[in-house]
Amino acid sequence: MKPSQTRELLLLLEKCNGLGIRENKEGIDVFHVIYCELVYKLMNENLRSLSIKEISRLLHVMQKIKFNKTSANAEISALICEENRDALGSSACENCKARYGHLLSLNGVDMTSLLTILLGKSLVLQTRANKKVYENAIIPYLILVGSSNHCGCASIVSNLLQTHQHALLKSKSLRNLAIVLHTIKRLNVRAFKLESKIIQKILINFEELINLEKSQAAVYAAFGQIIMATVSQHYSGSLFNRRSDLLLNKILVFVSKSHDQFNVKESPFLASQLGILFTNASLERFELFKLIKANKNILELKKRLKLENVSPDSNDTLENQHWRTSDIHKSVAAAMEFMGLPCKVETLIYPYIVDLQFGNTVIEVDGPYHYVQNGSESLNRVLKLEHHKRLRYNLNTLVKDKLLGKMGYKIVHLPFYEWPDSPQEQLEYLKGLNLCMHNRQEGSSNTQVIQTPL
Repeated sequence: MKPSQTRELLLLLEKCNGLGIRENKEGIDVFHVIYCELVYKLMNENLRSLSIKEISRLLHVMQKIKFNKTSANAEISALICEENRDALGSSACENCKARYGHLLSLNGVDMTSLLTILLGKSLVLQTRANKKVYENAIIPYLILVGSSNHCGCASIVSNLLQTHQHALLKSKSLRNLAIVLHTIKRLNVRAFKLESKIIQKILINFEELINLEKSQAAVYAAFGQIIMATVSQHYSGSLFNRRSDLLLNKILVFVSKSHDQFNVKESPFLASQLGILFTNASLERFELFKLIKANKNILELKKRLKLENVSPDSNDTLENQHWRTSDIHKSVAAAMEFMGLPCKVETLIYPYIVDLQFGNTVIEVDGPYHYVQNGSESLNRVLKLEHHKRLRYNLNTLVKDKLLGKMGYKIVHLPFYEWPDSPQEQLEYLKGLNLCMHNRQEGSSNTQVIQTPL
């Protein structure tokens, strides 16, 4: 690929995305190749080669481009240039190897992560230099990193929030404020003061902020993100917790006023988060639970949601999920059956669908999307960081563990990459989990999460 101007690469990316082009005639992923050139230019030429507005445009496209986490090796492709255009299947030419170096070893997910980090650093530099800061300068970035869960962006987000906190606290957008709360929790960013002030701002200006939003869909999306951010809080009855409870009650009152018109299929994300909230309130938010029990409309909404069985894991109803059982789930269940430990597969423990249930023990088969992206060995080599093998669970998994634990279930995590192929090794692996021992404690009020070494 010939070197080209960074802005031209952005235009090319937008055009390919608009036309639905993913591969060129040689079968090469064009987005992967363009990302590689963008990363090279940002790392080696000019970190500020894209303006803030151009970064926002790029981030908008990146939100739509997905790479497969589980088949990383298949996504590493030789860059097509004049020297190797006719040599399909060959490695990159010597000139490309010299130019791109370790970048050629990055799969699509890692390349996206690296580009996201570089764009964040560019935003930090550019927004610090501006006398006037605007909330919309960072919102597209927060949306992307909040959905990708890459832990390498936490410090970048912290810097961006510090620079823009005054602009954010003056915001008239419920959607933007909800995105900030959601991203803080997703990436575990230390921003308690800002988080507390945003909660208070939304609580005080609740009706005004709702009226300023252009659509009900935007309001419902914001509600879902606020709920996700608040139910993950450590609950101790503090002033912050109590204010959060009041805000959550306002959300419930608003939605329940027209609960008979609330369409679960049109707003699955909010519906799933409401199910989590009702469960969370009954288990630890007792003051909020009292308010819920005192409101007939909210109780009707709660009853309806439970009947429709919305799953927080997939934003879908239970009836549509029978086809999603993975081969690993089936092989784990078969191995347990062979050991005389019959279990239920993909069973409902409201508001969740759990992978496997054996008595009061829940076995979660953790796929790639259960974790925060921690950087592969190849990516950390490019970033000159030490490789950390231990993965961290993402926010959804942590909240699920928390609520199931408070219900009295014992949670056993089985990382997908640890499950052996050999039937004999599978049996040995399950024996090492001591499932019978965990299950004998059925009825105990003590909660416990058992994690296999990651």
